[in-house]
Amino acid sequence: MRQWIYYMGVLMVFFSGCRELYEPELSSFDHNLLVVEGYIDVGESTTEFKISRTNPIYSEQASTPQNGALVAVEGQREGVWDLIPQGDGLYALEGSLPTNQAYRLTISMDNTQYASQFVAPIITPEINEVSFEKSPGGMKIFASTKGNEEANFFIWGYEETWIYRTPYVSYFEYDQELEDFVNQDQRLHQCWDEENSLRIIMESAERFQNRQINNKELLEIPLNSEKLGHRYSILVRQRAVDHDAFVFWESIRRNSDDIGNIFSPLPSFLSGNIINLDHPSEPVIGYVSVGISTEKRIFIDRQDAQPWLAIIPEYRACQIDTVSREDYADHFRFSNNVPIQEYCDGFSPVCTAFLSTTRNCTDCRLRGGTLERPSFWEDFSF
Repeated sequence: MRQWIYYMGVLMVFFSGCRELYEPELSSFDHNLLVVEGYIDVGESTTEFKISRTNPIYSEQASTPQNGALVAVEGQREGVWDLIPQGDGLYALEGSLPTNQAYRLTISMDNTQYASQFVAPIITPEINEVSFEKSPGGMKIFASTKGNEEANFFIWGYEETWIYRTPYVSYFEYDQELEDFVNQDQRLHQCWDEENSLRIIMESAERFQNRQINNKELLEIPLNSEKLGHRYSILVRQRAVDHDAFVFWESIRRNSDDIGNIFSPLPSFLSGNIINLDHPSEPVIGYVSVGISTEKRIFIDRQDAQPWLAIIPEYRACQIDTVSREDYADHFRFSNNVPIQEYCDGFSPVCTAFLSTTRNCTDCRLRGGTLERPSFWEDFSF
């Protein structure tokens, strides 16, 4: 579960009635705490865990991925399932697990054994609806569900995917050997990008009549965001957890939301359900839950957001130049300039110039997106 700032409260405490930054004695902290993030899914979804170590308070990176560990899911009655290393501290197990027993996570590395408590699976109720509504601040997205006697405490996460486009499309490229233009075989102007939830989003169904949770706000897409410029999709994942897990994550959530408040609960005082089997007093950050998660995906078309002016700051400086034939070689050879299309002056049948811009204004991949259409992507509904 990657939606939380797992140890900032341990490492940062700001302002206690004055303007001087509180700088703790670094020697009083253990900067190598094990962090375990994930969920044992006994349904059709992938069981995935991120394992890392905390870094010192002033490090540029909050954590260091823990590679080289042996990670497994162990059944209380029978069975051990090994998780396969994916790199960057990520370990995954594909395929379903039996639902008729409790499970725990085990981690072995550097002659040290860690394990969570055995936890019985909780079957998560279906998501009744994922909805959206325009707001003064942008576009809000909600989830609705209903708890039951076994599933009262919920945590949500989501994966966003959207289309964005460059302001210009290049139909040609300059061939330096031929010293001429050739057709651009692949269009590079449209990309898909994605982002995962970082916040802890949770709710207790016990607070509501008939355990019905209506329109729990998951996020608000800010005005002018590129996410709603063309087409947007969100996959909402819902997980039911037990009361102890809910208390743990609620404390983490409060601390994450209240960084800077000296009265915030500190994660260092929280007790998760993972221990070092040889040294139980060693702090370990994380809580392993078990169950079947549920998912629901929706799409939002640009018509649903109208009026909406999507702004991509990186493209605001994009401009078009007109390049004469005698300047082609100097302009396009060994440069960041790319041809867009021919430019013909008036009614002349001969085009003697080319329109040009910089590569970042025609190649969407330079902003980190991908040209590959996601397998789940549906066509526009209009």
